[in-house]
Amino acid sequence: MTIRKFRARLTHKPGRGTSKMDQDAPLPAAVSRLPYRYYQVTLRRGTNGLPGKTVASVRELGLTTRHQVVWVRVTQKNAGLIMKVKELVDVRLVNQIPPKRPIPLGYKKVGSALGTTTLVQ
Repeated sequence: MTIRKFRARLTHKPGRGTSKMDQDAPLPAAVSRLPYRYYQVTLRRGTNGLPGKTVASVRELGLTTRHQVVWVRVTQKNAGLIMKVKELVDVRLVNQIPPKRPIPLGYKKVGSALGTTTLVQ
């Protein structure tokens, strides 16, 4: 990506002639001014009894339950939302979202009903 195209992306209004994929595309390392790409946000305290605006800010970050972890892009909007609820969340700066761990399927049956059957974990 050239500097000219990068500047055009900064001045271009989102939603006018650009696709959603183009807006979420990561910036090249040489052009990006920010050293990190994502905030890792963990909701540490519940939202029961808090004002509606605070609950709305937590929901806009994508958090619904305590100890839930979400990764959001480093933007001014997300930084503002995190500052509104800084007493409720833990934040780390990361460069990549970790891959999902496979969920163990549990036990599987080895053998037949007529022979010996063992359960393998």
